[in-house]
Amino acid sequence: MLLFLDTGIRCNEALGLRKKDFDYEQKIIKVPAPLAKNPHARILPLSQKTAKALNTLLKENSIFKKVILSFYQTMVVK
Repeated sequence: MLLFLDTGIRCNEALGLRKKDFDYEQKIIKVPAPLAKNPHARILPLSQKTAKALNTLLKENSIFKKVILSFYQTMVVK
């Protein structure tokens, strides 16, 4: 919700974003042209709060994927 309120990003744009579209250092999101309403890419600035929340979410998601993969690999080996 914070992302929508902070940037005005459209729902379809937000759902299509990938990790590479987020730049924590510059605090921006790059919406690729295929996701945008018009055929042009957009760059959306992020507040410090939103950038930090997204960065935390991406890190937690990465850790979760590693745990699931590790669990799956142990189940397959047995």
